[in-house]
Order: sequence, then C-alpha cells, then structure tokens
Amino acid sequence: RRQMALFALTYVAYVAIYFARKPVSVVKSTLERELGLSVASLGTIDTAMLAAYAAGQFMTGSVVALLGRTGTLVTAFTMCGILTFLFSYASTVPMMSALWGGCGFFAASVNPLLVLFVADLFPASVRASAVGLWQTSQQLGGVASNALASAVLTSAGWRAVFSRSGAIVLSFAPLLAIAFMMTAPPKHAETPSPAPLSDDKREVSSIEAGTADAPSQVPDTSTSAAVADPTIATSAPELAQSPAHKSPFELPGGAPPPPPL
Repeated sequence: RRQMALFALTYVAYVAIYFARKPVSVVKSTLERELGLSVASLGTIDTAMLAAYAAGQFMTGSVVALLGRTGTLVTAFTMCGILTFLFSYASTVPMMSALWGGCGFFAASVNPLLVLFVADLFPASVRASAVGLWQTSQQLGGVASNALASAVLTSAGWRAVFSRSGAIVLSFAPLLAIAFMMTAPPKHAETPSPAPLSDDKREVSSIEAGTADAPSQVPDTSTSAAVADPTIATSAPELAQSPAHKSPFELPGGAPPPPPL
C-alpha cells in the first residue's frame, strides 16, 4: 500500500510538471496576435527553454550533491511553479525567454530523480516493469497539459493559462516534501561484507586451515620396527613354513590327515 501510494504521487507529480513545459506551444498563435510577436521571437523563447533544459541535465548531479534528492526535487517544483506563474505577467521577449529558460533548467532534474525514487521502491524482480509503467506519465502529462491549456485559453485567456498551470505545479512541492520526509525510500538489504582480519588473526586462520586440511599421518610402526631390527623382517613364505603357522589338522612329517569315517 505504501509503495503504491508513493508510486501514484510521483506519477501524478510528473504529469503536473508538463504544465510548466507545454503552455507556450499552445498559446503561440495568441501571443503572436495579441502581443505582436514574430515567429522568430517565439522561436527564441522555445530555444531558451530547450538550451536551459540541456544545461540543467548536465548540472543535475552537482545540484543533487549539494541539496540531496529531496531538496532538489522540492526546489525544482517550487521554482517551476513560480516561474510559470510569473510568465503570465511578462510581455517582452527577453523577459519571457528568461522565465521560460529558468523553468526548463529546473524541470530538467525532475525525471531522473523521480525515476531513481521509483526504482528504489520496488525489488529488482519487478523494478523494470514498475519504471516502465511509471514512464507512461510522460505521454499522459503531454496530453493533460495541452488539454488544460486549450480549455483555459478559450475561457480565460493566455495569461490565465500560465498562472493556473504554475499554481498546479507549485502545489506539488509541499506534497512531495512531506511524502519524502515522512517515508524514506526503502533500501534493500545487502549482505554485509566481513570485516578485514588483522595480520595476527590472518596468520592464525591460515595455520588452522592448514592443520584442518592436512591429512593425518600416523607413522607405520611395523615398518619402522622392521627396518630397525633385521630379524623381524621375515618374508611371507618363511612365515608360512614356520611351526607357529602350521595348520592344526596337519600331521607331523607333512602327511595329510586321514579321511573322515
């Protein structure tokens, strides 16, 4: 239940981040008509956003090292929401380019960090399936942001598109902060590695291992005694012919015993 709740929260949160990435493409014709912006000016706004997005991807690692995963995600949603909201008050190309570029910079770190968080929620056996299902939020985010922007543009104008989209994105910052602080991502148990042995313990262990592995060698006392005393080294035929080794059924002189009656 906890895994699914966090999965759903991050899924909806990434859908919402598209509200800070798509509105310009929906209101381009309106900006061109109401503000007199040229196609080149609109292209400058888009280029600023894409260039800043690429720069943000390169700098995500440094930002995470400074703020941590939770701090980076909360900051990204906060800044994207604020900058998108402020875009509704802009009227010049330089101001729009700066705001939209800043929004792209902060939005760049959201996807990789949320993917890492979702991957930590599930064991390795289902991790790929969970992340693959989560990635469908990209398609849903594009559809939802375009639908919301079109509906608001028709009813309230282009400035309301950015103000309402910014408010939606900003609302997820405290939700994510509370969820991440109250419920840390589970870490799968790993087999602890044994502590390194000191030189003395390593020497004792090697000696014990050598003693345990070496086969027990019992000296052959009969052989050693035979070598020490030549009189004991009697051959097998001689032992067989000695009186001490005669059969109890053999008569003197070597004659065989009489047949039974």
